[in-house]
Amino acid sequence: MKGLFRIGGSSLSQHSLAFRANRESVLSSIAFAASKGAHYRSACALEASGTLGVGEVGPEEAGPAGWDLIAEVLKSGFTEKLVVDVGLPVEFEGGIYSCVATLYKGAILGLRPRLNGCSQSWTTRGFKGTANSSLKLPPVIERLTGESHAFFGAFGLEIEGRRLAVCFAEELDSLSIAALRAAGVETLLLPRAEAFELGGWASSASKFAEISQNFNLVSPNLLGCDGGRKVYSGGLLAARAGRVCEALPRLELDSFAHKIVSFEPGAPRTKAPSPPPSIKGLPLVFFEVKGLPGLSEAPHSEDYYLENENSKKKCENEGKKESPESEACDDIESMRKAINRYIHDTFICSKASGFCVALSGGADSALTLTCLADYARQLCNNPSSQAQVLKNLAHLQASDFEDPKKLASRLIHAVYLPMNFSGATRNEAENLASALGVQLRTIPIDPSFNAVLSGMKDLSPLDFDTTPLALQNLQARLRLAHCYLVAQALPIKLGIPGFFLVPATGNLSEVVRGYYTKFDNSSGDFSLLGSLRKTEVRALLKHFANKLPQIAKEIEAVLNLAPSAELLPKKEGKPQTDETDMGFLYDQLDFLIEQFIGRRTPYPELISLYSQRFNSDLEEAKKKVNSFYWHFINNRHKATTLPPAVHLTPLDLESTKIYLYAKEELAKGDPDRAAFN
Repeated sequence: MKGLFRIGGSSLSQHSLAFRANRESVLSSIAFAASKGAHYRSACALEASGTLGVGEVGPEEAGPAGWDLIAEVLKSGFTEKLVVDVGLPVEFEGGIYSCVATLYKGAILGLRPRLNGCSQSWTTRGFKGTANSSLKLPPVIERLTGESHAFFGAFGLEIEGRRLAVCFAEELDSLSIAALRAAGVETLLLPRAEAFELGGWASSASKFAEISQNFNLVSPNLLGCDGGRKVYSGGLLAARAGRVCEALPRLELDSFAHKIVSFEPGAPRTKAPSPPPSIKGLPLVFFEVKGLPGLSEAPHSEDYYLENENSKKKCENEGKKESPESEACDDIESMRKAINRYIHDTFICSKASGFCVALSGGADSALTLTCLADYARQLCNNPSSQAQVLKNLAHLQASDFEDPKKLASRLIHAVYLPMNFSGATRNEAENLASALGVQLRTIPIDPSFNAVLSGMKDLSPLDFDTTPLALQNLQARLRLAHCYLVAQALPIKLGIPGFFLVPATGNLSEVVRGYYTKFDNSSGDFSLLGSLRKTEVRALLKHFANKLPQIAKEIEAVLNLAPSAELLPKKEGKPQTDETDMGFLYDQLDFLIEQFIGRRTPYPELISLYSQRFNSDLEEAKKKVNSFYWHFINNRHKATTLPPAVHLTPLDLESTKIYLYAKEELAKGDPDRAAFN
């Protein structure tokens, strides 16, 4: 039969925990493929949950989100004339697998698990099933399809005598490629959910081009921020005859893109190979698909659409392909929108009644409070999100959404937690909270602090001269304890059912340096600043000041303050400051973080770059770089207390490779110091 086999694929920006937003972008991708007469919609891996969605909330929450998405696709009617793949996490035989579910004619043809596990720690290594494994389907799917089980293993599809198969790139060794060729597979669909370091996109494109010497290849990918540690850049790739033929460019964090890729079919396969082909030792079976529309006479590729806040911008395909070098997306407005989406999904999934913020008057807590108030402002303009909130919160009325400040006063609560010697930032905290419509409660922590010390007299002397670090840490932990007490007790006092979420207020600069206390306000239920350095925190605050003139004066006052933990009394009339304590200016620290984590700059080059950037001699630069590595290595244990975060930059602290890399680099410059780490 003449014509082209048409495959719809996408680059999606999926956030961990943002299950509803993830679902909307997947459904948009499916609808686009259907509207363009595609025969097949290819999936991104883990598009229902985001790549770290399972790791952050557990399979009991991420799993149902995937099945709910599949139920919606089955009910939509799209699968009557379109084969649809959906990427989701699936529990099977006590393990968790990254899977692709293939849907057609209102049913699940099968689920294809990744056979060798993923790089994420929560996935299962090695496949525990057999050639005839089947998965017990959840009730929501069983009610729709009438089927209680679905095939779970390696399979492909046969469409009008031509074969295609879903595979994961890591499975494609020489034996697997030979088996697929022997089976007569023409087209491979490679679902991905991977981040690329600088230049990695080009490397991946080269690899896929090589594979396409044997197959047509389409590889959709998650892109943007998935809510888990990395910004993805470099999207869908398609290759044929040994070269990349189509690619989608980098998008903003809250965008997604779709493309139709078409291939000329080869000659129909005439008989099955013997012995049966296998992938990683698992037999590969084929399901025949009948009833698809005829092959199309349309062009090889279609224009694609960039989707951003329900507006569509049509872009011509020819001449506008982006270079395969990836760059981190640091657009401030895109970050703000991604934060809003993360807040909403965290809020809805938790079924909390509001938020309780420990507000110090400093930049980090000020940005956290401003982001939450901005979320309230966005809710007032979004009826669908309002409906989700009202469903969870019986104490709210529709009239509460008429005024952003009124809604903020109902959803957001703030506490100021001074000691008798602190409180220098009280005015800034009070003014910002008032401007945002948030009630601020001042709760001195001196009584609790003194009560703890009075019960520990056998450790005397306990004072700021003898044990300053211990007393600073005690105050910091008491602040979090007080905040959580308010978060649980205040709803009862106000007659509101449920509890308030406590956002963490620590930034990435302090995390890398280790300048925070375990179980202080760097801990909490979720974090909005987990991937933002201090310079980016300040940039976002300035962005809010420009966007919302009504709070510009209050934000400017916050930005003019010298950052301080306010945990020590003044010494010789001088207050405690972060930069003095750390031995780094924030600009210096953030530069080193960018070079160390973002670029993996080698040790000698880093010293030279630091010297040039900050006009210091090489010996001073070496001391700063050594100190940076040493503090990073020795404070990694603290990171176990950090909560889930929306990650908006490519600065990844998840991998142990960074820790080992730091040790290796420190050993080059200070082997004696490194030997004990």
